[in-house]
Amino acid sequence: MEHLLLLNGVTSIGTKAFYHCDNLKTVTLPSTLTNIDPDAFYHCTQLLSVNFPDNLTTIGSNAFKYCESLRHIDLPSSLTLLGGSAFSNLGLIFSSYSCFEGITNLSHDVFYHCDSMPYVTIPNSVLAMGQLAFGYCYALNKVDLTALDHVPYIQSNTFQGSTSCKFVVSNAAMKTAFQSATNWSALADRIVTREEYGNGNS
Repeated sequence: MEHLLLLNGVTSIGTKAFYHCDNLKTVTLPSTLTNIDPDAFYHCTQLLSVNFPDNLTTIGSNAFKYCESLRHIDLPSSLTLLGGSAFSNLGLIFSSYSCFEGITNLSHDVFYHCDSMPYVTIPNSVLAMGQLAFGYCYALNKVDLTALDHVPYIQSNTFQGSTSCKFVVSNAAMKTAFQSATNWSALADRIVTREEYGNGNS
């Protein structure tokens, strides 16, 4: 099966429903869908595109892990739970700003080893980021934190291996707050203001 079309009325995709469907290339999800359970599309290595409907609230752990051909995701603001490793080991090159709106916690390994993702924007709703949430994202060069009016808690290894990225904050006061915060202090030399980043002083 290369193309999956789920009809309106479906509200949930069960655990391992399409686990290891190695030939699956496109998935069209209905507007009625609210939940994608753990491992639902685990290791669908040829998957190229998925639409995520506006009523979706939950994506379980490992749901799209190892979908290494999936390059773009556009997640709705209705999403409130993004499980651990939900999108780890993908070929992501772009994720839209709306990915994390409404989410307060970015779970462990959620974008682990997304080697091609160049940037990510964190909205003000995020209060914490788990272990290796953006670990070993080798192409990650910018984490946009300018929307935040607080410093979210991170683990010591949230950005482990993502050694090229700059953390861009809104102003000098926020820069000071981030540089002195737990675990952020280890990244202090890579935390810059929006003005500094724009002027190339990063």
